[in-house]
Amino acid sequence: MTKSQLRKKINNKICGLAKGLFSDEYWYGHNIICEALNEIEGIEFHLNNCQYEHDEYTGNPIRKRWMYEVTDGKNQVYVLIIAAGAGSVNDPLEKYDIIAYSC
Repeated sequence: MTKSQLRKKINNKICGLAKGLFSDEYWYGHNIICEALNEIEGIEFHLNNCQYEHDEYTGNPIRKRWMYEVTDGKNQVYVLIIAAGAGSVNDPLEKYDIIAYSC
């Protein structure tokens, strides 16, 4: 499998999977994506980086990003999962939506 085929296989599985807004404290939308990655045969994935991004004026967290390294033994790609705040000004992450894609 080429890198391009690996990215396509991953994107076909995870893109658009976690639809709608979430309002939990356990990152359920993120977990949906990770469960889907677990279902893809022949790959391994490991968390490479995880961080919050903050509003420069209020200091409130406005999004959380996870970067996973994915390999099929021969090729290595990355999966980026972003939870973007859709809540109130005081607590942007009380609600969030998820995007995920392989790059």
